[in-house]
This record gives sequence, structure tokens and C-alpha cells, in this order.
Amino acid sequence: MRHLPLLLGITLIVGMTIWEVSDFFVTNEGVRYFSSEPRRLVPVVLLGLAGGVVALVISRLSPRSQRTLKLAALGTFGALLLFTLALFAYSVGHLAPMVEDTHPSIPHTTRHPEERERFGRLTLASWPSTFRNEFFGT
Repeated sequence: MRHLPLLLGITLIVGMTIWEVSDFFVTNEGVRYFSSEPRRLVPVVLLGLAGGVVALVISRLSPRSQRTLKLAALGTFGALLLFTLALFAYSVGHLAPMVEDTHPSIPHTTRHPEERERFGRLTLASWPSTFRNEFFGT
């Protein structure tokens, strides 16, 4: 019973791998993509070789060095994730005045006049009638 989730996970990964390989070769999408311009295959091969070399080098490190490397990789991933979330929050905050200007219950403010001049006041009435009719039934 303890090994059931592991067995199901491995079965799922093997099944998905078989599906992708058959999709790549049977439908010829991947083969057609790389055979139409063979130079596209060079970065893929180089990336695979570089990944193999990196894996070999990591496997030769001492367990203490491997642990340090894993922690550094985890910390780098966390920092990149935080940076991405901060960038997303900044862009949402940057777009908030435009949403504020379009919402009918919020009074029209002069918070960012340069954006208002560039985008205008977006309202449902300013959308094309076909879009209004199709999505809102008005």
C-alpha cells in the first residue's frame, strides 16, 4: 500500500512519455519541424549534452557539496519566484488606475491623466455593438 502512489506516478509518467514520443514520431509534427530547418536541432542537442555533463559533474560531487548545491538551486528558484510575483504585483498595480477609471461606481479621478489621454475612458458603451451583443446579450 505504501508503494501505490509511487507506482501510479511512475505509470503516469511512462504513459505520458509514450504518448508524447508517439505523437512526435507518428504524426510527424516534431520530425517535420526539425527536418524543415535542421539548424533548429543543434541547440536541442547542445542543451541535452550540457545537461548530461552537468548531471555527471553533480553526481561526482561529495554529498555535502551536493546538498549545498541543492540548497543554492532551491534558493535561486525561490528568489526568481518572488521576483516574478513582485513584477506581477507591480503590473497589476500599474493597471489599477485604468480599471478604476472604467468602473462606474468609482468617481472619475485625475490620478494618471497621461494614461487617460492615451487610452481614453473605456466603458461598455464604447465597445463595438457586436461584442456587447455576443458576450453580454445587450
